[in-house]
Amino acid sequence: MIKTMTKRTLAGIILAIAGLSGSSQDFSTIDRHALNAPAQAEETVESLASYLIEPAQNDTEKIRALFRWITANINYDIRSLRSTAMHFSDPNDVLKIRSAVCDGYSTLFEALGRAAGLRVVKINGFAKGYGYEIGDSILHPSNHSWNAVWLNGQWQLLDATWGAGHIDESGRFIRAFDEFFFLTKPGELINTHFPENPQFQLINPPVTAEIFIGMPYLKPAFFKQRLGLNSHHLGTIECRGRTRILLENPLRAQLTARLIYNGKSLNESQLFIQNQGSNAVIHVMSPGQGSYVLRIFVRRPHDRGEFEWAMDYLLNCQPSPQNKPAFPTVFSSFSQADAYLFRPLSGTLIPNRSVQFELTVPEADTVVIIQDNQWVRMARNNNHFIKTVRVNPGELQIGALFPGKTRYEILLKYEVHD
Repeated sequence: MIKTMTKRTLAGIILAIAGLSGSSQDFSTIDRHALNAPAQAEETVESLASYLIEPAQNDTEKIRALFRWITANINYDIRSLRSTAMHFSDPNDVLKIRSAVCDGYSTLFEALGRAAGLRVVKINGFAKGYGYEIGDSILHPSNHSWNAVWLNGQWQLLDATWGAGHIDESGRFIRAFDEFFFLTKPGELINTHFPENPQFQLINPPVTAEIFIGMPYLKPAFFKQRLGLNSHHLGTIECRGRTRILLENPLRAQLTARLIYNGKSLNESQLFIQNQGSNAVIHVMSPGQGSYVLRIFVRRPHDRGEFEWAMDYLLNCQPSPQNKPAFPTVFSSFSQADAYLFRPLSGTLIPNRSVQFELTVPEADTVVIIQDNQWVRMARNNNHFIKTVRVNPGELQIGALFPGKTRYEILLKYEVHD
Protein backbone atom coordinates (compact mmCIF):
# COMPACT_ATOMS: atom_id res chain seq x y z
CA MET A 1 0.00 0.00 0.00
CA ILE A 2 2.88 2.36 0.79
CA LYS A 3 5.92 2.57 -1.45
CA THR A 4 9.02 1.87 0.63
CA MET A 5 12.05 4.11 0.23
CA THR A 6 15.06 2.97 2.23
CA LYS A 7 17.65 5.24 3.92
CA ARG A 8 15.35 8.22 3.74
CA THR A 9 17.57 11.02 4.97
CA LEU A 10 16.86 14.46 3.56
CA ALA A 11 19.37 13.78 0.80
CA GLY A 12 17.84 10.43 -0.02
CA ILE A 13 14.30 11.76 -0.18
CA ILE A 14 14.98 14.68 -2.46
CA LEU A 15 17.51 12.97 -4.70
CA ALA A 16 14.96 10.21 -5.33
CA ILE A 17 12.55 12.61 -7.04
CA ALA A 18 13.39 12.21 -10.68
CA GLY A 19 11.37 11.66 -13.80
CA LEU A 20 8.04 12.81 -15.07
CA SER A 21 4.85 12.17 -13.17
CA GLY A 22 1.68 10.82 -14.64
CA SER A 23 1.23 8.02 -17.12
CA SER A 24 2.69 7.67 -20.60
CA GLN A 25 -0.66 6.25 -21.68
CA ASP A 26 -2.49 8.03 -24.49
CA PHE A 27 -5.61 9.56 -22.95
CA SER A 28 -6.73 11.54 -26.00
CA THR A 29 -9.86 9.42 -26.60
CA ILE A 30 -11.10 9.41 -23.00
CA ASP A 31 -10.21 13.11 -22.64
CA ARG A 32 -12.25 13.97 -25.73
CA HIS A 33 -15.20 12.03 -24.34
CA ALA A 34 -14.98 13.86 -20.99
CA LEU A 35 -14.68 17.30 -22.60
CA ASN A 36 -17.75 16.67 -24.77
CA ALA A 37 -20.13 15.77 -21.95
CA PRO A 38 -23.68 16.86 -22.86
CA ALA A 39 -25.66 19.10 -20.51
CA GLN A 40 -28.17 16.39 -19.63
CA ALA A 41 -25.37 14.16 -18.34
CA GLU A 42 -24.15 16.91 -16.01
CA GLU A 43 -27.35 17.28 -13.98
CA THR A 44 -26.35 15.01 -11.08
CA VAL A 45 -23.19 13.45 -9.72
CA GLU A 46 -24.52 9.99 -10.58
CA SER A 47 -25.50 10.84 -14.18
CA LEU A 48 -22.17 12.58 -14.80
CA ALA A 49 -20.13 9.68 -13.42
CA SER A 50 -22.14 7.22 -15.51
CA TYR A 51 -21.50 9.20 -18.69
CA LEU A 52 -17.80 9.81 -18.02
CA ILE A 53 -16.85 6.18 -17.39
CA GLU A 54 -18.98 4.67 -20.14
CA PRO A 55 -16.18 4.11 -22.71
CA ALA A 56 -13.42 3.51 -20.12
CA GLN A 57 -11.47 0.28 -20.59
CA ASN A 58 -10.03 0.20 -17.07
CA ASP A 59 -9.92 2.08 -13.76
CA THR A 60 -7.11 4.34 -14.95
CA GLU A 61 -9.31 5.63 -17.76
CA LYS A 62 -12.24 6.06 -15.37
CA ILE A 63 -10.10 8.15 -13.04
CA ARG A 64 -8.77 10.12 -15.97
CA ALA A 65 -12.27 10.94 -17.27
CA LEU A 66 -13.36 12.29 -13.89
CA PHE A 67 -10.15 14.28 -13.46
CA ARG A 68 -10.28 15.78 -16.93
CA TRP A 69 -13.93 16.85 -16.66
CA ILE A 70 -13.38 18.57 -13.31
CA THR A 71 -10.24 20.39 -14.42
CA ALA A 72 -12.03 21.68 -17.54
CA ASN A 73 -15.36 22.65 -15.98
CA ILE A 74 -14.88 23.86 -12.40
CA ASN A 75 -13.63 27.42 -11.95
CA TYR A 76 -11.48 28.36 -8.98
CA ASP A 77 -13.45 30.62 -6.62
CA ILE A 78 -11.07 33.55 -6.19
CA ARG A 79 -13.69 35.60 -4.31
CA SER A 80 -13.96 33.01 -1.53
CA LEU A 81 -10.20 32.69 -1.34
CA ARG A 82 -9.82 36.41 -0.65
CA SER A 83 -12.65 36.78 1.84
CA THR A 84 -14.59 35.03 4.54
CA ALA A 85 -17.47 34.44 2.11
CA MET A 86 -18.90 30.94 2.28
CA HIS A 87 -17.61 28.61 -0.38
CA PHE A 88 -19.49 25.61 -1.70
CA SER A 89 -18.02 22.18 -0.99
CA ASP A 90 -21.07 19.93 -1.29
CA PRO A 91 -20.51 18.03 -4.56
CA ASN A 92 -24.03 18.74 -5.85
CA ASP A 93 -23.59 22.46 -5.18
CA VAL A 94 -20.18 22.50 -6.88
CA LEU A 95 -21.62 20.67 -9.87
CA LYS A 96 -24.44 23.21 -10.11
CA ILE A 97 -22.49 26.48 -9.72
CA ARG A 98 -19.27 25.23 -11.38
CA SER A 99 -17.10 27.11 -8.90
CA ALA A 100 -15.13 26.01 -5.83
CA VAL A 101 -11.93 26.20 -3.87
CA CYS A 102 -9.79 23.11 -3.30
CA ASP A 103 -12.24 21.54 -0.86
CA GLY A 104 -14.97 21.63 -3.50
CA TYR A 105 -12.72 20.18 -6.21
CA SER A 106 -11.58 17.27 -4.04
CA THR A 107 -15.07 16.59 -2.61
CA LEU A 108 -16.56 16.50 -6.10
CA PHE A 109 -13.82 14.16 -7.31
CA GLU A 110 -14.43 11.90 -4.33
CA ALA A 111 -18.20 11.84 -4.99
CA LEU A 112 -17.79 11.14 -8.70
CA GLY A 113 -15.24 8.44 -7.98
CA ARG A 114 -17.51 6.64 -5.55
CA ALA A 115 -20.44 6.93 -7.97
CA ALA A 116 -18.17 5.33 -10.56
CA GLY A 117 -17.41 2.41 -8.24
CA LEU A 118 -13.87 3.59 -7.43
CA ARG A 119 -12.14 3.71 -4.06
CA VAL A 120 -11.36 7.38 -3.44
CA VAL A 121 -10.46 9.49 -0.40
CA LYS A 122 -10.02 13.20 0.17
CA ILE A 123 -6.73 14.28 1.74
CA ASN A 124 -6.40 17.41 3.87
CA GLY A 125 -3.05 19.04 4.48
CA PHE A 126 -0.72 21.94 3.85
CA ALA A 127 0.40 22.92 0.35
CA LYS A 128 3.03 25.35 -0.88
CA GLY A 129 0.60 27.14 -3.13
CA TYR A 130 -0.56 30.71 -3.82
CA GLY A 131 1.14 33.14 -1.44
CA TYR A 132 3.78 30.66 -0.28
CA GLU A 133 7.41 31.78 -0.24
CA ILE A 134 10.33 29.46 0.29
CA GLY A 135 11.32 29.42 3.94
CA ASP A 136 7.78 29.92 5.25
CA SER A 137 7.28 27.67 8.25
CA ILE A 138 3.49 27.72 8.60
CA LEU A 139 2.04 24.20 8.41
CA HIS A 140 -1.16 24.69 10.39
CA PRO A 141 -3.97 25.09 9.93
CA SER A 142 -4.23 22.98 6.81
CA ASN A 143 -4.84 25.06 3.71
CA HIS A 144 -5.46 22.55 0.92
CA SER A 145 -7.12 19.28 -0.04
CA TRP A 146 -6.48 16.75 -2.81
CA ASN A 147 -7.26 13.07 -3.46
CA ALA A 148 -5.90 9.55 -3.39
CA VAL A 149 -7.32 6.77 -5.56
CA TRP A 150 -6.88 3.02 -5.20
CA LEU A 151 -5.43 1.79 -8.48
CA ASN A 152 -3.63 -1.42 -9.39
CA GLY A 153 -3.37 -2.51 -5.77
CA GLN A 154 -2.00 0.72 -4.31
CA TRP A 155 -2.95 4.29 -3.49
CA GLN A 156 -2.04 6.95 -6.06
CA LEU A 157 -2.25 10.72 -5.79
CA LEU A 158 -3.83 13.51 -7.82
CA ASP A 159 -4.78 17.15 -7.35
CA ALA A 160 -7.66 18.34 -9.53
CA THR A 161 -7.40 21.92 -8.21
CA TRP A 162 -3.82 22.41 -9.28
CA GLY A 163 -4.43 20.35 -12.41
CA ALA A 164 -7.10 22.85 -13.49
CA GLY A 165 -4.82 25.89 -13.55
CA HIS A 166 -3.11 28.42 -11.32
CA ILE A 167 -3.45 31.87 -9.80
CA ASP A 168 -1.20 34.40 -11.49
CA GLU A 169 0.74 37.27 -9.89
CA SER A 170 -2.24 39.61 -10.21
CA GLY A 171 -4.49 37.16 -8.38
CA ARG A 172 -6.46 35.90 -11.38
CA PHE A 173 -7.28 32.25 -11.94
CA ILE A 174 -5.69 31.08 -15.18
CA ARG A 175 -7.21 27.88 -16.52
CA ALA A 176 -4.36 25.76 -17.85
CA PHE A 177 -4.55 21.98 -17.63
CA ASP A 178 -1.45 20.53 -15.98
CA GLU A 179 -0.81 16.84 -16.62
CA PHE A 180 1.71 16.78 -13.78
CA PHE A 181 -0.97 16.60 -11.08
CA PHE A 182 -2.60 13.45 -12.48
CA LEU A 183 -1.26 10.36 -10.70
CA THR A 184 1.73 12.29 -9.41
CA LYS A 185 4.60 10.29 -7.96
CA PRO A 186 4.63 10.50 -4.13
CA GLY A 187 8.29 11.50 -4.06
CA GLU A 188 7.48 14.48 -6.28
CA LEU A 189 4.22 15.62 -4.72
CA ILE A 190 5.75 15.65 -1.23
CA ASN A 191 7.73 18.73 -2.24
CA THR A 192 4.56 20.83 -2.19
CA HIS A 193 1.85 18.71 -0.47
CA PHE A 194 2.10 17.71 3.20
CA PRO A 195 -0.95 15.63 4.31
CA GLU A 196 -2.28 15.70 7.86
CA ASN A 197 -2.28 11.89 7.80
CA PRO A 198 1.34 10.82 7.14
CA GLN A 199 0.04 7.56 5.63
CA PHE A 200 -0.99 9.48 2.53
CA GLN A 201 2.49 10.71 1.81
CA LEU A 202 2.84 7.12 0.48
CA ILE A 203 6.48 7.29 1.60
CA ASN A 204 8.07 5.03 4.23
CA PRO A 205 9.23 6.43 6.58
CA PRO A 206 7.20 9.62 6.15
CA VAL A 207 8.85 13.00 5.65
CA THR A 208 8.91 15.15 8.78
CA ALA A 209 7.56 18.70 8.86
CA GLU A 210 11.12 19.96 9.34
CA ILE A 211 12.30 18.24 6.16
CA PHE A 212 9.25 19.41 4.22
CA ILE A 213 9.89 23.05 5.13
CA GLY A 214 13.62 22.72 4.44
CA MET A 215 13.23 21.37 0.89
CA PRO A 216 13.87 23.57 -2.14
CA TYR A 217 10.61 24.74 -3.70
CA LEU A 218 10.21 22.53 -6.79
CA LYS A 219 7.65 23.25 -9.52
CA PRO A 220 6.31 20.87 -12.21
CA ALA A 221 8.76 22.22 -14.81
CA PHE A 222 11.62 20.90 -12.66
CA PHE A 223 10.40 17.34 -13.16
CA LYS A 224 9.18 17.77 -16.73
CA GLN A 225 12.69 18.74 -17.83
CA ARG A 226 14.23 15.89 -15.77
CA LEU A 227 16.26 18.19 -13.52
CA GLY A 228 17.79 16.74 -10.36
CA LEU A 229 19.24 18.08 -7.12
CA ASN A 230 22.84 17.78 -6.03
CA SER A 231 23.34 16.30 -2.56
CA HIS A 232 25.41 19.30 -1.45
CA HIS A 233 22.58 21.76 -2.09
CA LEU A 234 19.37 20.35 -0.66
CA GLY A 235 18.08 22.98 1.74
CA THR A 236 19.12 26.55 2.48
CA ILE A 237 22.44 27.43 0.83
CA GLU A 238 25.06 29.50 2.61
CA CYS A 239 26.43 32.04 0.14
CA ARG A 240 29.81 33.59 0.96
CA GLY A 241 31.38 35.45 -1.92
CA ARG A 242 31.16 33.31 -5.05
CA THR A 243 29.08 30.12 -4.68
CA ARG A 244 28.81 27.29 -7.19
CA ILE A 245 25.57 25.28 -7.33
CA LEU A 246 25.07 22.13 -9.41
CA LEU A 247 21.83 20.76 -10.82
CA GLU A 248 21.52 17.50 -12.68
CA ASN A 249 20.48 18.34 -16.24
CA PRO A 250 20.70 15.19 -18.40
CA LEU A 251 18.55 16.70 -21.19
CA ARG A 252 20.81 19.82 -21.27
CA ALA A 253 17.78 22.07 -20.96
CA GLN A 254 18.32 25.84 -21.02
CA LEU A 255 18.32 27.52 -17.62
CA THR A 256 18.08 31.12 -16.51
CA ALA A 257 17.69 32.58 -13.02
CA ARG A 258 17.14 35.67 -10.96
CA LEU A 259 17.95 36.73 -7.41
CA ILE A 260 15.02 38.15 -5.46
CA TYR A 261 15.22 40.28 -2.32
CA ASN A 262 12.07 41.52 -0.59
CA GLY A 263 10.06 40.67 -3.69
CA LYS A 264 12.30 42.60 -6.11
CA SER A 265 14.61 41.10 -8.73
CA LEU A 266 18.27 42.13 -8.55
CA ASN A 267 20.83 42.80 -11.26
CA GLU A 268 21.43 39.59 -13.22
CA SER A 269 25.18 40.22 -13.31
CA GLN A 270 25.37 38.42 -9.94
CA LEU A 271 24.51 35.14 -11.71
CA PHE A 272 26.09 33.00 -14.40
CA ILE A 273 24.63 29.70 -15.64
CA GLN A 274 25.92 27.18 -18.15
CA ASN A 275 25.69 23.46 -18.88
CA GLN A 276 28.67 21.21 -18.24
CA GLY A 277 28.15 17.62 -19.32
CA SER A 278 24.96 16.36 -17.70
CA ASN A 279 24.96 19.13 -15.09
CA ALA A 280 23.91 22.75 -15.02
CA VAL A 281 26.41 24.95 -13.17
CA ILE A 282 25.00 28.04 -11.44
CA HIS A 283 27.51 30.61 -10.20
CA VAL A 284 26.20 33.11 -7.67
CA MET A 285 28.03 36.15 -6.28
CA SER A 286 26.69 37.26 -2.92
CA PRO A 287 24.86 40.56 -3.44
CA GLY A 288 25.16 41.47 0.25
CA GLN A 289 24.14 40.23 3.66
CA GLY A 290 20.64 38.85 3.97
CA SER A 291 18.26 36.13 2.77
CA TYR A 292 17.63 35.90 -0.97
CA VAL A 293 15.55 33.71 -3.22
CA LEU A 294 17.36 32.12 -6.15
CA ARG A 295 14.58 31.47 -8.68
CA ILE A 296 15.49 29.17 -11.57
CA PHE A 297 13.62 28.94 -14.88
CA VAL A 298 13.93 26.27 -17.57
CA ARG A 299 12.99 25.52 -21.17
CA ARG A 300 13.80 22.71 -23.55
CA PRO A 301 17.13 22.58 -25.43
CA HIS A 302 17.23 24.90 -28.47
CA ASP A 303 13.74 26.19 -27.65
CA ARG A 304 13.13 29.93 -28.16
CA GLY A 305 9.83 30.05 -26.29
CA GLU A 306 9.07 31.18 -22.76
CA PHE A 307 11.02 29.88 -19.77
CA GLU A 308 9.00 28.10 -17.05
CA TRP A 309 9.52 28.59 -13.33
CA ALA A 310 11.28 25.43 -12.16
CA MET A 311 12.41 25.95 -8.57
CA ASP A 312 13.50 28.25 -5.75
CA TYR A 313 16.48 27.98 -3.44
CA LEU A 314 16.85 30.05 -0.28
CA LEU A 315 20.27 31.71 0.01
CA ASN A 316 21.69 33.05 3.25
CA CYS A 317 24.32 35.49 1.99
CA GLN A 318 27.23 37.22 3.65
CA PRO A 319 28.63 40.62 2.58
CA SER A 320 30.78 40.60 -0.54
CA PRO A 321 33.40 43.17 -1.61
CA GLN A 322 32.25 42.70 -5.21
CA ASN A 323 30.47 45.83 -6.45
CA LYS A 324 31.16 45.40 -10.16
CA PRO A 325 29.52 42.92 -12.53
CA ALA A 326 30.59 39.59 -11.05
CA PHE A 327 30.02 37.66 -14.28
CA PRO A 328 29.72 38.49 -17.98
CA THR A 329 26.31 39.41 -19.32
CA VAL A 330 24.86 36.29 -20.94
CA PHE A 331 22.63 36.55 -24.01
CA SER A 332 20.00 33.95 -24.88
CA SER A 333 22.09 32.83 -27.86
CA PHE A 334 24.71 31.51 -25.42
CA SER A 335 22.38 28.92 -23.87
CA GLN A 336 20.62 28.21 -27.17
CA ALA A 337 24.00 27.33 -28.67
CA ASP A 338 24.78 25.11 -25.66
CA ALA A 339 28.02 27.06 -25.24
CA TYR A 340 30.39 26.71 -22.29
CA LEU A 341 32.77 29.40 -21.04
CA PHE A 342 36.07 28.34 -19.46
CA ARG A 343 37.58 31.80 -18.96
CA PRO A 344 37.31 34.54 -17.96
CA LEU A 345 34.33 34.14 -15.64
CA SER A 346 34.66 37.62 -14.18
CA GLY A 347 32.35 40.14 -15.82
CA THR A 348 34.76 43.02 -15.16
CA LEU A 349 38.17 43.00 -16.85
CA ILE A 350 41.12 45.24 -15.99
CA PRO A 351 42.08 47.42 -18.97
CA ASN A 352 45.39 47.29 -20.83
CA ARG A 353 46.10 43.70 -19.84
CA SER A 354 46.33 40.52 -21.90
CA VAL A 355 43.38 38.23 -21.24
CA GLN A 356 42.87 34.71 -22.53
CA PHE A 357 39.34 33.88 -23.70
CA GLU A 358 38.36 30.23 -24.00
CA LEU A 359 34.98 28.63 -24.69
CA THR A 360 33.22 25.88 -26.60
CA VAL A 361 30.43 26.74 -29.04
CA PRO A 362 29.04 23.62 -30.73
CA GLU A 363 28.16 24.08 -34.41
CA ALA A 364 29.60 27.62 -34.63
CA ASP A 365 31.63 28.34 -37.77
CA THR A 366 33.43 31.33 -36.30
CA VAL A 367 33.73 32.99 -32.88
CA VAL A 368 35.06 36.53 -32.55
CA ILE A 369 36.09 39.02 -29.88
CA ILE A 370 34.65 42.48 -30.54
CA GLN A 371 36.03 45.67 -29.01
CA ASP A 372 36.55 49.23 -30.30
CA ASN A 373 34.69 48.22 -33.49
CA GLN A 374 37.42 45.70 -34.24
CA TRP A 375 36.74 41.99 -34.67
CA VAL A 376 39.38 39.42 -33.73
CA ARG A 377 38.78 35.84 -34.80
CA MET A 378 39.44 33.20 -32.16
CA ALA A 379 41.55 30.15 -32.98
CA ARG A 380 39.40 27.07 -33.51
CA ASN A 381 39.90 23.38 -32.73
CA ASN A 382 36.64 21.56 -33.55
CA ASN A 383 34.08 23.35 -31.36
CA HIS A 384 36.74 24.77 -29.02
CA PHE A 385 37.76 28.43 -29.43
CA ILE A 386 40.64 30.24 -27.73
CA LYS A 387 42.39 33.62 -28.10
CA THR A 388 44.49 35.98 -25.98
CA VAL A 389 43.98 39.69 -26.59
CA ARG A 390 44.84 42.96 -24.90
CA VAL A 391 41.61 44.42 -23.53
CA ASN A 392 40.85 48.11 -23.82
CA PRO A 393 38.62 50.28 -21.62
CA GLY A 394 34.95 50.10 -22.53
CA GLU A 395 32.86 47.13 -23.62
CA LEU A 396 33.97 43.79 -25.00
CA GLN A 397 31.69 41.23 -26.65
CA ILE A 398 31.96 37.64 -27.81
CA GLY A 399 30.01 36.81 -30.98
CA ALA A 400 29.46 33.68 -33.06
CA LEU A 401 28.47 32.92 -36.63
CA PHE A 402 26.44 29.77 -37.18
CA PRO A 403 25.88 27.72 -40.35
CA GLY A 404 23.27 29.21 -42.65
CA LYS A 405 23.38 32.59 -40.87
CA THR A 406 24.68 35.84 -42.33
CA ARG A 407 24.88 37.79 -39.07
CA TYR A 408 26.83 37.16 -35.90
CA GLU A 409 24.96 36.48 -32.66
CA ILE A 410 26.28 38.04 -29.47
CA LEU A 411 26.93 35.44 -26.78
CA LEU A 412 28.59 37.38 -23.94
CA LYS A 413 29.45 40.91 -22.91
CA TYR A 414 32.19 42.15 -20.55
CA GLU A 415 32.92 45.51 -18.97
CA VAL A 416 36.54 46.68 -19.08
CA HIS A 417 37.46 49.30 -16.48
CA ASP A 418 39.42 49.77 -13.26
